Amino acid sequence: MARTNPLTIFLLCLHLVLGQNYSTNIESTPTILNTTTEPTPVTYEYVIRLIFGLENEKVSTFLLDTIFNNSNNITTTDIISLYSLDYLTLSSTNDILKELHYKPSKALSIDGLEKYLSDFGIDFKDLYKAVFITHLKLTGFPLRNFFIDLGVNIEDFANAIYFGEPDPFEVFKKGNFSEKNLDTALEKLSKTKDDLFEACKIEILNNVRSKSTEEFLNILKTHNFDRVEAMNLWKYLELDLESVERVTVFADLLDQIKFNLENTSYLGILSANKVAINKEIYKNIKEKMELSKIFAQSIYDNTTVELKEEKPYYENIVTLSLETDNFTTFIQVATTNKDLEHCQIITLENDTLISQYVEKVTNKNDTLEVSREDFNITSLIPGSPLICDNKVYGLAKEINNDEIVFDAFIVDSGAINIVFSPFLFVCLFVILLFIYNCDIL
Repeated sequence: MARTNPLTIFLLCLHLVLGQNYSTNIESTPTILNTTTEPTPVTYEYVIRLIFGLENEKVSTFLLDTIFNNSNNITTTDIISLYSLDYLTLSSTNDILKELHYKPSKALSIDGLEKYLSDFGIDFKDLYKAVFITHLKLTGFPLRNFFIDLGVNIEDFANAIYFGEPDPFEVFKKGNFSEKNLDTALEKLSKTKDDLFEACKIEILNNVRSKSTEEFLNILKTHNFDRVEAMNLWKYLELDLESVERVTVFADLLDQIKFNLENTSYLGILSANKVAINKEIYKNIKEKMELSKIFAQSIYDNTTVELKEEKPYYENIVTLSLETDNFTTFIQVATTNKDLEHCQIITLENDTLISQYVEKVTNKNDTLEVSREDFNITSLIPGSPLICDNKVYGLAKEINNDEIVFDAFIVDSGAINIVFSPFLFVCLFVILLFIYNCDIL
């Protein structure tokens, strides 16, 4: 009995494995097809449109970059409103400081107050009047006794306030500001530390509002508060798109972004649980994807599925994977090295899918072209598929003077990989067993 060449067995197995792999995936090598025409389905549920949804984390990065680059005329008032600093309490401020790895006992202290006065160029006398007289409405003996209870030399302090000598803050900071002492002094006034914090907060934010954004950011940077810390604060406060839209300048920025996202139309096709789009379309939407997620949406029932980027397989076509299996209608991808006849172009007009019959399609290797003379639809959306024999051969790329150009599904030679499936391992085992038996014989 003649022996079978092991190489023959191996090549046969390899052929079966590759053939099996190509026949079950969108990444399959397209077969060369004839141009026999079959009726195109009445519906085209495999045609989808691309839509975009703003992604909170990407928007936060964009807006913080905008703030720290001091662009779009953003003011300190806008920043205060974005982070809702007007609504901070003593308790929430303590929590935020801990979250950002600042010590509340240091920030909310006499040393912290001195640093604030220095950073913002504030005269303590002005702060004293605003906090105690204007906001807490303390005057006369109640205010005098409050400072006495804090251990402040009231005569020196009064002279400093009225005559400017000595420095009022130098007299003030010699007092006893322990938590117990402060609570006792405030209790005699029927006040709490929360009341004192609120009065200080109002005045501090007023001073922040008086600064330019650049001045304010420079002050923050001296305390190591940068974009990273701003993002950490954003996440801690759980700011979202609704928070952003409450501030006019940021709402306007988002409206502009949304307009840019919604002001373009792109189509793609569903094939083997993936979405295929033109590479040119992909280049155009990359900028949009910096701020948003990309979705495939059914034109029939608005079913929407998020898409994810994946490894390139075609030269002029990009495939995106579907995150869920909500879509059930797909179309087969194909290619040819010949001209095609009796095809259809499917596109969207007035939010309705329509088809245009074309007599002849000219093959230009990596593109397919249709004469504009044979095409009477008023507009063509990029990504509109070219359908022949109920298979998609190309996606609309552009309209030039005389031709409508479609990108063909040409496999990138660098994307073809041998897949070692279990079947291949079985084949290799059979070959080794065969060689072993031959040696024994």
